[in-house]
Amino acid sequence: MRLYMDTCCLKRPYDDQMQPRIRAETEAVQIIHDAIEKGKFTWIGSEILNYENSRNPHPERRDEVEALLGQVSEFVELTDEIEHRATQLESLGFAALDALHLASAESAKVSVLLTCDEAFLKIAKRHFDSLQAPVRVQNPITFLEEVV
Repeated sequence: MRLYMDTCCLKRPYDDQMQPRIRAETEAVQIIHDAIEKGKFTWIGSEILNYENSRNPHPERRDEVEALLGQVSEFVELTDEIEHRATQLESLGFAALDALHLASAESAKVSVLLTCDEAFLKIAKRHFDSLQAPVRVQNPITFLEEVV
């Protein structure tokens, strides 16, 4: 199965782990990373992930996420086609960077785009029929509940 994790997932371990939901999402992301290392999933990354990570004001976190991104199996370069598709997604109400992540995931024909961003999840659910198959947008916890 081909997976794409947005920046929100990659940065989840650095959020306040005292909050139960954040701690549960962090654990889910770690389980998914372990499964990727064991070859259960193929991790797809993108130029957008690198761009967002480069803007992280915390050098240690930026370096750790950069090291994680070095483990992706395939890397999607930003193309005119992806930018055009992102513009279409923005017109549906997706935030600009979310639209670029989603367009990149669609281009790579991933099965699931994982995010911890509630707004992204809600709009993706609302516009599920407008997404290019086979991409589904899911929270890491929900994803694990379905594949276990």
